This record gives sequence, C-alpha cells and structure tokens, in this order.
Amino acid sequence: MALDPARSSSVRGRALLALGCSVIFLLTSWLWTYLFNLVFALPFGLAAFFARRSAQAIAPEYWAVRWSGWLLAAGVLSALVALALFK
Repeated sequence: MALDPARSSSVRGRALLALGCSVIFLLTSWLWTYLFNLVFALPFGLAAFFARRSAQAIAPEYWAVRWSGWLLAAGVLSALVALALFK
C-alpha cells in the first residue's frame, strides 16, 4: 500500500513502535512470576495498543499495523493461558 508522503513517516513510526512493543509484549507476557507481567509486559502491551490504534486510524492496511494486531492478540492469549496454568 502506498502511503501519502505527508503522513508516511508519522504512520510508519507509529506502526513500527506498535510492532516493536507488540513483540516485547508477546515475548514477556507469559512471565507471571512475582507479577512480572503487570510491571513489565503490560505497559508494553498498552503502548502497542495505543500506537496501533493511532496508526490504524490513518492507514489501516499498512502491514505493520496488521501484524501488530495479531501479535497483541497472541500476547494476550499467552498471558491468559500462562495465568491459568501457573496460578
């Protein structure tokens, strides 16, 4: 998808921020030892969610926006499964 040149750097930055935070969230979301998930993973998940939402309002079909959504969903699923298994 071709982005509008005036908005391309803004969307690209927000989408890549969301993608990076989503990856960190996914990798750390299963750690419930001493509530590590709430202290470390949750802020990255929230930052990814709001950055993704901001980028999605401008360019919903951008590849990084779509991937960050899937990674966020996988991170939430991983956190819930780990919480149920290791509680």
